[in-house]
Amino acid sequence: MMRTRATNKWLRVRIILGLVVAVALLVAVPARAHDETGTFAFEATPDASDPATVDFRARLTYDNDGHPAEGATVVLQAAGNGSNASFAPVTMTEVDPGEYEATTTFPGPGTYDVSISGQNPIATYTTSYTVEAQGTTTTTGPTTTTATSSNDDDGEDDDDSTIPWAVVIVVALVAAAVAGAIVLAMRRRRTG
Repeated sequence: MMRTRATNKWLRVRIILGLVVAVALLVAVPARAHDETGTFAFEATPDASDPATVDFRARLTYDNDGHPAEGATVVLQAAGNGSNASFAPVTMTEVDPGEYEATTTFPGPGTYDVSISGQNPIATYTTSYTVEAQGTTTTTGPTTTTATSSNDDDGEDDDDSTIPWAVVIVVALVAAAVAGAIVLAMRRRRTG
């Protein structure tokens, strides 16, 4: 009867260890990574004293979950609609998580094609912006528009997923518990 009782205890230890390992593996599965495409929301605010100086603000979010795209490279470009007037591309500065800003001065009044492009995630936005002549009575307030994202798929896997520290700690604790259960079972087996 002693052999049966010891065998039953060892079988229970194996079942418990198997369940602990299964739970640890389920917990350790990495969370879904952000998508490689994004969407812009855009706002342009002209300076009250100089309408050719405009503050551009763009909010970049991931398409798959709507989270802010922090640390992206966002570039603003503009060219005169039907003319050669333009300015060099400007890299926008991240001012809040997923919020990018740049202030620029247009060469003069007119309508310009403005484009914003992002990398990591990939996103593009294009619109027209009209710079009013100074001294006109027309006022243009901030314009907010949601852009459609580009879906450039270059075939590369840009998986930036990381395992959160909490998951690593839980897995380490489970591994320690499993090791302790094995040592305890071996000691009981020797004394039994």
